Parts: sequence; structure tokens; C-alpha cells
Amino acid sequence: MVIVGVGVLAFYTCSIIVKLGFEMKLYDTSDLIFAMWGKWGQRITVLMSAVLLIGALMAYNVILNSSFYSILDALSIWFSGEEIGCANCWEGFSSHYSPLILMGMLAVLLNIKEKKTYIRLNSKGVYFVITTVLFMCIVGIRALCINHWTTHGSSHM
Repeated sequence: MVIVGVGVLAFYTCSIIVKLGFEMKLYDTSDLIFAMWGKWGQRITVLMSAVLLIGALMAYNVILNSSFYSILDALSIWFSGEEIGCANCWEGFSSHYSPLILMGMLAVLLNIKEKKTYIRLNSKGVYFVITTVLFMCIVGIRALCINHWTTHGSSHM
């Protein structure tokens, strides 16, 4: 119910912005906000947009780091047959170090000056998406095949 309410409120806000934008002949949101609320309203709106973007980047960073640690752990199991170690300790390699490795790898990739390299890397993204979708489908089918569906709850208790 809350999601529907927020959706209706967002739709109403967008419709007001579009209607006023066409009436005032201002087709850029920042110009419309400047005309309605002045310079301070425009600054507050830009600040809130930046805060929202920073929050989204932080969430993306957390997801990226946890996925990267899972990939490193899977590669370790695949090559050596052993897990990396504890997930939340500083003594051995753990998830605390994966952001540092990821930051180093991204720093190297982001400092490449040739655009051809980026184009080649981005063109491989299609294969990555296809592989990810296939992996999720295969894991889902496998999970459905190995589960024993009962109506009386789990038999392991």
C-alpha cells in the first residue's frame, strides 16, 4: 500500500512539473525550479539530487564488493578446493580486503587513455549479461530439482 501511495505521489509531482514546464515554456527541470523557487530552491534541489546519487553509489559499491568477494571465493574453491577463509576477519584474506583489490583494479582500468580499450570491454558486456542470465536460470532449475516439496513442512526438524 505504501509503494502504491509513493507511486501516486511521484506521478502527481511529475505531472505538475510537466504541466508547469509547458505553461512557462521552460523545458529543463533546473530552469523550472529556479523560476518557481529561486536560487536557493535550485541549490537545495541540486544538493538533494547529489545526496540521492551518492546513496545509490554507496549501495552499488556494497553490492559490487560482495559480488567480487563471492567471485574470489568461488575461484579459490575451484582452483585449490578450499575456501578463502573467514568472511569477516582481518587475520587472513577476507571480505574486508576485496574492496581494496577492486579499487586497485578499477584504478588501472579507469586510467586507460585509449577509447578502443573501453569499446572492446563494453562490447563484451553482452556476453556477460547472457552468461549471468543463463547462470541464474541453471541455478534456479537446479534448486527446483533438488528440493523436496512437501505440504507438512521440513522433514529435517
